[in-house]
Amino acid sequence: MCASGPGTRNRPAQAGSRPGGGRWYLGALALHAAGLAALVWLTPLRGLVREAPEPARSLSRDEVRQVRETVEKATAAKVRRQLERLDEIRREMAAMEAERLERLREAAPETAADPARALVSMRRAEEAMRRGAAEMEAPEEPATLASLDEADQQLAAAFEQLPALDPRYRPILTELDEVRSLQDRARQAWTRGSVDAAGSELGEARDDAERRSHDYEKKRAELEKKERQIEERRDKQASEEAKLAGLVEELAAETDPRKRERLEEKIASQRERVAKRAGEVEKYLARAAEVRREMAEREELASAAVAGIEAVREEVDESRATAAEWQGRAIGAQQELIDRLEAAMHGTAAEPSAPAAGETVTPEQAYARALQREREITGAYKTWRAAELALLREMPLGEALRQTDVVRPQRPALESPAGAAGTAAALEARKQQLETVLRETTSMVSLAENLLGMSQRRAARHGAGLEVALERERAEERNRLASVDLSGRVADLTALDPSSSSSSPSRGPSAAGAGDGSAGGSDGGDRGARPGDGPDGGGGRGEARFAAGDGDGFTPPQEISTGKLDVFSRKISPRGDAARWMSPASWYVIGPFPNPGRANIDRQFPPESVIDLDASYIGKDNRIIRWDYHPAGRPRVTPRNEEPYGIWYATTEVWGDRERDVWLALGSDDQGRLWVNGRLVWISASRHKDWTLGEALRRVRLQAGRNRLLYRVENGHGGMAFSLCISLNE
Repeated sequence: MCASGPGTRNRPAQAGSRPGGGRWYLGALALHAAGLAALVWLTPLRGLVREAPEPARSLSRDEVRQVRETVEKATAAKVRRQLERLDEIRREMAAMEAERLERLREAAPETAADPARALVSMRRAEEAMRRGAAEMEAPEEPATLASLDEADQQLAAAFEQLPALDPRYRPILTELDEVRSLQDRARQAWTRGSVDAAGSELGEARDDAERRSHDYEKKRAELEKKERQIEERRDKQASEEAKLAGLVEELAAETDPRKRERLEEKIASQRERVAKRAGEVEKYLARAAEVRREMAEREELASAAVAGIEAVREEVDESRATAAEWQGRAIGAQQELIDRLEAAMHGTAAEPSAPAAGETVTPEQAYARALQREREITGAYKTWRAAELALLREMPLGEALRQTDVVRPQRPALESPAGAAGTAAALEARKQQLETVLRETTSMVSLAENLLGMSQRRAARHGAGLEVALERERAEERNRLASVDLSGRVADLTALDPSSSSSSPSRGPSAAGAGDGSAGGSDGGDRGARPGDGPDGGGGRGEARFAAGDGDGFTPPQEISTGKLDVFSRKISPRGDAARWMSPASWYVIGPFPNPGRANIDRQFPPESVIDLDASYIGKDNRIIRWDYHPAGRPRVTPRNEEPYGIWYATTEVWGDRERDVWLALGSDDQGRLWVNGRLVWISASRHKDWTLGEALRRVRLQAGRNRLLYRVENGHGGMAFSLCISLNE
């Protein structure tokens, strides 16, 4: 009988066990796998387990064409809506203009208007303008100025003879004023290039060149003298060396001890004389080398002085070329106005029509019509303001129009996109162009609504304090032009700046921002001035002068770069280094002032009222802040103590040899504002944004001598920076 252990006995089934346990295990495993797969698919982890996407393929020419057509249609629809809004504003402005002109007609009816005589005057003006343009090529300077004077007189006569209250001639009258402005710019440029204007600078440059040349000749004569002296000393040295050699030979042949002793004494004395002559030669050689160095320096200075003469001549030639260009523009505009005046006199002038309901309008056509609407709206606004001024001061409407300035932003021209049609590069260029169209038309609507709002507010308060109201409107106009949101990236503010011949551009300290647009005036500008703040002080690095180029001073620069032609300086002078862009070589910076959560983005702080470089203030977190000197080695400037949610101010001075209009390229991270001589010229967008060198362009007037710049930079979160570049293309 075999024994059997417990492991070999049959056991009953355990309580609670499931039948088919293997199938249950496999089902549970499958359920868990499905849950894990769902978790991976519904989370970002799916990107790690999915198959890699196929590489992006290039669009075909047909696909590029379809995308382009879709984008163009969408842009055209948006621009069309902007154009419809401009039409509404134009009608409202035209109604307000007609109402104001009717009041002026009732108060002072025109009696001397005569379109026929105006046409004769305009033709005579064109003849004189063409004669002046021909004389500019000669050039006969007195005859040129006489022709320009005659053209200006005939334009003024036509201005007086046109019936300003007649709606047929009013647009011609407004644009005739622009022709006179072109003619005046031609005169200014020609005057800058005249013999009288350039004579003093050219005379100084010639005197300097003669003085440097005379110094060079003196040094050359001195060098020739030293070379003769060296030859004389070398001859004497050779003679002494020959004597020494003779004594040495005589000593070698002598046998008498006494004679040998005397010869040795003579040889020792002769060797001293030879050494003395050699020392004299070395001294004269060193002096000759020093004279050669000085002569090279004088030669370099003389060459620089001659280059200065050439620079003055180049400036004269450039000014005359600019004058010829502006004269050509004036002639073209004058001819167009003559044609329009003839059409108006014969009743054949047609009003521009809005696109019909079913008419297909391309973005370019819509943009061109929007530009026309903007000209009409700004023209109606100018006439409305001029009529108000004529009522106030009891003057003719034509005179009031000449005294009324309404600056219209300069809009970019649409250019054909670069690259072959049907390519992705051409599509991208087209999309950028359409974005420009949409951005500019949006800015046009903002401008038009702003002008309409100012007119409506002014009409509501008409009759009380009109003079104060006009000044307030002038400040509103400046603030509007300063604001990127209202006037766009490019704006010309020079029409609002008085010339130094009539009044000083500087102001006393006053509040800034939404008030009169001034800050940090000249009354406080000199307080705590540091050594080196003047034009020749340590704050600058030499001088800068305007470079020869194709710029005319009135057209905004197309390219903003910081290349090898750039200089860092605080003085503009015809004797400086030629450059296309100049950045201030140094700033004084103060901050941060508190700006919790950007709550103080519109709050005014002390530097906007007075600039005192010795002052200290309580800033952010109750810290004491003071002005800090900040030399600049590049256009982009960042305060040393930058931090989030603060406001900084920076100030500097730029010296100019004369009054001139310049373009400023501005950029800030985040919001920035700039005052020039106490006048607000730029307000950037208030959103968070990165720094770019050419974020905005503003044309401003710099006075002769000192120009105070005040920059305000606000920082939200992240980094911050600001920049200011002055275009030297005149």
